Amino acid sequence: QRILVLGMGVSGCAAAELAAHDGADVIVLDAKDDDQLRDRADGYRRRGMTVCLDWHDDRWPEAVDLAVISQGIAPGSRLGRLAQDLECPVISELEYGFRHAACPVLAITGTNGKSTTTELVTHCLRSSGREVISAGNIGVPLCEVVRRHSDADFLVVEVSSFQLERVAQFSPLVGVLLNLTPDHLDHHPSFDDYLSTKLRIFANMKRCEQAVLRLDLLEMPAVRDGLPSAGGQPITFTSEDDYRATFYLDEAGNLCQRREGEGVPFLHRDALRLRGRHNIENVLAMLAIGHAAGIDPATLVAAAKTFAPSPHRLEFVAVHGGVTFINDSKATNPDAMARA
Repeated sequence: QRILVLGMGVSGCAAAELAAHDGADVIVLDAKDDDQLRDRADGYRRRGMTVCLDWHDDRWPEAVDLAVISQGIAPGSRLGRLAQDLECPVISELEYGFRHAACPVLAITGTNGKSTTTELVTHCLRSSGREVISAGNIGVPLCEVVRRHSDADFLVVEVSSFQLERVAQFSPLVGVLLNLTPDHLDHHPSFDDYLSTKLRIFANMKRCEQAVLRLDLLEMPAVRDGLPSAGGQPITFTSEDDYRATFYLDEAGNLCQRREGEGVPFLHRDALRLRGRHNIENVLAMLAIGHAAGIDPATLVAAAKTFAPSPHRLEFVAVHGGVTFINDSKATNPDAMARA
């Protein structure tokens, strides 16, 4: 195949490396041109790839079989317009990596909490003795992970709306929608477009009981319509004491699973190192993901107690003059800041 990779950032390079590893004829375009890109381009050319930097044309003049577009390329940019003009399929790096994945994928999206939940699921599954690798929007492209690893039990993948814009076959074993509030509206034309893009995480899934989402999202008709049609009910969670949810927080502060109408407590919220109701939701989501993947949530509880968030997430700094200072610089939108 001749594969055109648009963008030479982290995800674009990961896609180019995977395509070359797969024996494809690889062409890489980038609108920028700097010393770092030139050094990288020289290395790719020595390995037989075609690389064009400082690309300013809205068209690619040659036939290609497939194009892989990096998530940071806006639709209205030069490379974005070039992608729209191509006659071949155009897919995201996430989609390209998924097509090569040999391991079950647990995919997590939402407006907030994606990274924390991805790290939490990875930590708890590893502690239960499973070989688990995290990838995606958390920092390591899926294409890089699938090229290097083929024998993991699970790939835990953080997924952004940008990555879901160009998926076609993406079908995780478990798909997770943590929450939804307006975000990235400088990229998406409306909240409805943002919502429909997020819901693509469920588009190719076969069974509804392998979809995980916060209970209140089911009140949105678009969300209900976007769930897989086959199978039973989705796995839900809430930080309220609500009998309708599969995983919930009871009035006494216990994280519970509802089984046959009865609440089974796992641990008290005070046993967690994570703080805040939004982090309770992340832990409940982790238990729900394990359940949807066929893992007894009770085997994940001990590891949940030891999990600490990454730097910049409700990170204690100091107490000075009676004032407690918290570094929460990972709060990148108003909803995240309000919850913190």
